[in-house]
Amino acid sequence: MDLLILCKLIAERIPSEQFQVHGDKVVFIDPDRNNKPCTDKAISPYDTTANRTIVADVIINYDSLSEAIIALTKDQIEKEELIQEKIKALAEFELKKEGKLDSHGKVVKHI
Repeated sequence: MDLLILCKLIAERIPSEQFQVHGDKVVFIDPDRNNKPCTDKAISPYDTTANRTIVADVIINYDSLSEAIIALTKDQIEKEELIQEKIKALAEFELKKEGKLDSHGKVVKHI
């Protein structure tokens, strides 16, 4: 389970300032303690039955819920790689046009 994805999935349902993910545990924040995670003795106003149910639901359904995020992330990576390839091709084109690269992409040394 990817903790960043888990965080994102929970934050779609619970405001992110109300909880933190600590390893495999979701800890609710205590606004009275300067937004620090609650200790075992302290109870957060955000540690409600509804929020615990949301967290449990996200964890139980993590695989199916995370698929969309993983697909979107892969799509974003592919788009970024394509943009970088286009930037590189454009830079090479400009350098060739200026006579700074030969037709094989090698730097032309001017003496």
